[in-house]
Amino acid sequence: MVKKATSKPVDNITAALDVLGGSGILASETRKLDVIPTEIEGLNKHVLGCGGLPRGRIVEMYAKPSVGKSTLAYWFMGQAQKSGGTAALFDAEGAYLPTYGAACGIDNDKLILPEFNLGEDALYKLKLLIASDACDIIVVDSMPALQPGGMSEQTEAVSLKMNQRLERAKMFTIFFNDLMGGFKVKSPIKGKGFIKDPTTGNDVHKIYNKKCTLIFINHAKDKIGVMFGERTYTPGGDAINFASSIRLGMSYMKKSKKKDENGQPLFKQVRVKAPKNKLAPPLCEYDLKLWRDGKVESLEEEKFDDEEMVDMNLESNDE
Repeated sequence: MVKKATSKPVDNITAALDVLGGSGILASETRKLDVIPTEIEGLNKHVLGCGGLPRGRIVEMYAKPSVGKSTLAYWFMGQAQKSGGTAALFDAEGAYLPTYGAACGIDNDKLILPEFNLGEDALYKLKLLIASDACDIIVVDSMPALQPGGMSEQTEAVSLKMNQRLERAKMFTIFFNDLMGGFKVKSPIKGKGFIKDPTTGNDVHKIYNKKCTLIFINHAKDKIGVMFGERTYTPGGDAINFASSIRLGMSYMKKSKKKDENGQPLFKQVRVKAPKNKLAPPLCEYDLKLWRDGKVESLEEEKFDDEEMVDMNLESNDE
């Protein structure tokens, strides 16, 4: 005898939601991913994969020196400002120039530059901005430049390098665990207490419930004495590798043979690759042109002959 179909699965779903006391929803009811679109369609579609920079997510950018990490991050902030958003830059390296930022598209009158001392102070103020939901994009330039407080008190040079790695990794592990698992942060204004979410009124904050895109700039450093396997590493521990939704690795490919009036190359070609992407298929790559005046363009917008480009023969640091 054929049994009649029952609504048992539906009943089980309803019972499970009832057990949660109304604190759960179905996956089909989750909010749509909101993004900050950029002007380069190939970057939105191929590398980021979701149409732009995802809100409520962590993005890590890493590369070797002089590849263009800060330039691309400045350009991202300019794109967010063009969309009517607010940008904040934690300039831990003290290298930001308003003139160059303006050339990359940043409106300096609407850019927030928080002041901080040691790494813990910077991460505390970063939590304040995230909890307040006042910024659309926040860039930290860079992770290795944030000095843990415990390191500034050390006077002995014995195993100093190993202690630096451990202290910095510990600081970032605690920070990223708070962003993913939830954190409370007290307002610096006396009598205000804990900062509450402006929409829900909850005092527990998680990064994926916020509207801001959080970008961390990291360095790609060479491992000494390593002949096989991965020969580069990123400082700050492994916490950022797990917490980030997208990791963007940048490689210096070529430079223009054409010169300006000062005899300098007009632009350089940079390849952006996403070895990790939770929002789209990973391992996609795209080539960009970074001009000396701060402009960022797609390489496909204007084709160049091989004679107009000169290979720098630099080793790629793609993951």
